Amino acid sequence: MRDRRKPSKQMSFVSFGVLAIMVCLASFMFPMGKVAAAEKEEAVYTSTESVLQKSYRELLNSLDTQEFSDYLSTIHTDQSYVIPGIDQTNIRNKKICSGMIPQGICVAGEYLIISAYDASHKVVADSEYKATHKQRSVLYIMDVVSRQYLTTITLDTKCHVGALAYNPDDELIYIADSDNGVVQALSMKKITGCVNRGADAHEDVLEFDGCPIDTQGYRPSLLSYYDGYLYVGQFAKRNWSDLFSNRMVVFDKDGTLLTKHGMTIPYCAQGVSFADWNDKTYMIVSSSYGRSEAAKLSVYQMDKDREGLVYSKTKIGEFACPNMSEDIDIQGDFIYTCYESASNFYRLNLDENGESSNAVDRIMVSSFKKTIGRLLTGDEERFVHRICELPVQCAKHKREAVDVDQRRRLFLRLF
Repeated sequence: MRDRRKPSKQMSFVSFGVLAIMVCLASFMFPMGKVAAAEKEEAVYTSTESVLQKSYRELLNSLDTQEFSDYLSTIHTDQSYVIPGIDQTNIRNKKICSGMIPQGICVAGEYLIISAYDASHKVVADSEYKATHKQRSVLYIMDVVSRQYLTTITLDTKCHVGALAYNPDDELIYIADSDNGVVQALSMKKITGCVNRGADAHEDVLEFDGCPIDTQGYRPSLLSYYDGYLYVGQFAKRNWSDLFSNRMVVFDKDGTLLTKHGMTIPYCAQGVSFADWNDKTYMIVSSSYGRSEAAKLSVYQMDKDREGLVYSKTKIGEFACPNMSEDIDIQGDFIYTCYESASNFYRLNLDENGESSNAVDRIMVSSFKKTIGRLLTGDEERFVHRICELPVQCAKHKREAVDVDQRRRLFLRLF
């Protein structure tokens, strides 16, 4: 009689075979799991390549050189920043968002900071870009010198984040929160901490610092911090009925409103910045509306009161620039202009309202001195480099008795 406790040779072979298969599966499954996890982790990142697949030179050549000739003549051809996150943005190392639209910009010390909000929930077409929930707004942090992308910060808001401004006195980044009618603040210490951790994105939502500045009825969409004051404006179309819809108001560092109705600014203003040069103060306003209409940079010479508050202006000219310009910032001779036209939402016509013309996926950098010089004299090189050398005795007429055009002609005769 067969001993039932002793397995047959067939059963032993089967058991060995099953064991061998399990060992093989285990040896293959774990490495494959690690590879799959690595691939998934690698897929969650913030894009840094040009979505237009063009070099900076090719981009400049593709723009309407006739319409934008004056603006293009002021461009620093060796300076530009590919806007990160247009193709995809890493949200807290958890998910990808392909609907970010760049808005605000400011230079803060060694960093160039760009804000963006999510519009993927507005996508009409049923495509890979459609999302059911709106993601939080973000900040892209770049090295202002090397022009390299450093990290993405997720903000504690889903608002438009239409403008940024840097307060170097208190080391704060101001962020326009038009949804709530306030200006939020974020300390540079927090931003530097995120950069130093070296991650592509951070799992924490960065909370704002202190109490927001109540803009008292305004929906802030453009900001500038200049000489101790915060200037706040809102986006306004010409057909708005509010009489003061296109006026910019001023706050001190404590958040106190200094004027109820400040100076007027162009309709459809998207960004504003101030700068000093040659003992004068200038303001440049970026304004745009629509995907097919050229944007413009309007330049003003400003007057100040005894406290240093800018209170009046004289327009000296404007340049047409590529469509859909947003926030701007001036640092030294650099005018940084942000564009939203290359975002997937507009470039790919995801809302079925048309594609954007003259799309730009860069932070364009133009020369402040060339801009001012070209508008004042038509020849920026002579004005910029020699206007300070004008001998006093060459001015034969009293300046207050000479109109602007005659002053320009007098300047040109001296060279």
